Amino acid sequence: EGVTSIGMYAFYGCSGLTSVTIPEGVTSIGMYAFYGCSGLTSVTIPEGVTSIGKYAFYGCRGLTSVYYGADKPISADYSVFDDETYNKATLYLSEDGVMYSGAINPWKNFKTIEAYKPSGIDDILTDSDEDAPCEIYDLRGAKAGDNIKSLTPGLYIIRKGKTVKKIAVK
Repeated sequence: EGVTSIGMYAFYGCSGLTSVTIPEGVTSIGMYAFYGCSGLTSVTIPEGVTSIGKYAFYGCRGLTSVYYGADKPISADYSVFDDETYNKATLYLSEDGVMYSGAINPWKNFKTIEAYKPSGIDDILTDSDEDAPCEIYDLRGAKAGDNIKSLTPGLYIIRKGKTVKKIAVK
């Protein structure tokens, strides 16, 4: 909490990272921030990010999923990702984001772009453990709370008893 930027070279070459969810409140990702993070398979970028530096996710050879929460994607240099990522990874955007991304670097370079429909959550339905407490985690596995109504926009894992679901909150 309170992080507003990820600096240049912050996680450069960190092969142990497998999934990154940029926190809400971050507005900039510096040049080379995640360069060469070969173990990185998934990255989630929130809507509030207004700048992404050159080579920020370049050389992340394991990337297969990029989630970007902006309805109107920002423009950034082509070199944010490398050609392997553009060819192999799936970019997930809102329906509006998909519409706007076709003309904007670097997003237009992804070979596979899919819309996902983030939405609010009213309830969790479960067949068992009706009285079980609700536990909510972010994609890094950090506990995000126990009340769905208090969630900020993003992707979450919810566990209630034996039921586990992945949700998107807009």
